[in-house]
Amino acid sequence: MSIVYRQPLVFPARAAHTATVIFLHGLGDDGNGWEFAVENWRRRQRLDEVKFILPHAPRIPITINRGMRMPGWYDIVSRFLSQRYRR
Repeated sequence: MSIVYRQPLVFPARAAHTATVIFLHGLGDDGNGWEFAVENWRRRQRLDEVKFILPHAPRIPITINRGMRMPGWYDIVSRFLSQRYRR
């Protein structure tokens, strides 16, 4: 099965661009889950000089969740740190 990557949400800087934040979401979420935070900062005229990029993790099988496909940046195979990630 191939991995599909969706286009990220991009919020250009509203003022002179001085920084870029690439915000990675957690397991099972996607970039849309953090869109409200950027919109809230912008409503308050905070961080107008910052460009935000909110990528979406691909849907992959997560071993610890019985192989359920969900948005994730990597597979988690165990709750124990010594054997937690599959690369």
